[in-house]
Amino acid sequence: MKEFTFEKAKDKYENIKASDKLKMEVNNMFEKKNNFIKIASGMVATIAITFTVALNVNPVFASNVASNSFMKPIVKILTANKYEFNENNMYAKVVTPEIKGITNKEIEDKINAEIEKMSNELITQFEAESENLKAADKDAHLGLESNYIIRTDNDSVLSVDIYVVNTVGSSSTIHRFYNIDKKTGEVITLKDKFQNDDNYLETISKYIENEMLATSNPEEGIVYFADYDEIYSLLSTKQQFYINESGNVVIVFDKYEIGPGSMGCPEFEIKL
Repeated sequence: MKEFTFEKAKDKYENIKASDKLKMEVNNMFEKKNNFIKIASGMVATIAITFTVALNVNPVFASNVASNSFMKPIVKILTANKYEFNENNMYAKVVTPEIKGITNKEIEDKINAEIEKMSNELITQFEAESENLKAADKDAHLGLESNYIIRTDNDSVLSVDIYVVNTVGSSSTIHRFYNIDKKTGEVITLKDKFQNDDNYLETISKYIENEMLATSNPEEGIVYFADYDEIYSLLSTKQQFYINESGNVVIVFDKYEIGPGSMGCPEFEIKL
């Protein structure tokens, strides 16, 4: 197919016989096209000039452009894989998340590899346990659920909670948190949040112990059986926490770690 352009149409028109009225209408059409091109070019030039002027007269705008602060880091979490099993009294659902957009790709790959490994191990363990249970007791119950919750997702932080619920008679729940600084691409640690306190583990442990004493209420089922030493030991080895929308650290204990199962997974917000 031959390419059609206004210029070729104009040349063809000039080589044919037509009335003066028709030629005038066609000339007007080409004139409008040329005017449109001039206007569009002028608009582009005006936008460029306006942008340049804004850089020179508006320090805040110039700073934002220089730092690309108006282009927020796009760190997101996606579902990479989903495993489901449901047969008789055996049930499993394992959702494997994947974090994308971390500026530090080495950290991103490491986190995603850890998450994938954990999911694969859960699936392998479930399949082995389900086979053993079916062989021992066809009416045995077994349940597994692993999924993720986005605790915080703002311009600065992405906090992801990956939880695992195992059900064999009673249930247990464990958590694994990933807190990402979107601006640096680094994993946020407890030490990062308490840089001015060399004894931050002691400080946090004492704070949580005081909170437990203040909120304990046996009549309402709020009972803690952990003391300062046990809290400190758990914080030293696990440091399970997320960062809430206020920017505060929230320490989370797994089910049964510091209280009865009826209390679930106790949380303590440390206001900075």
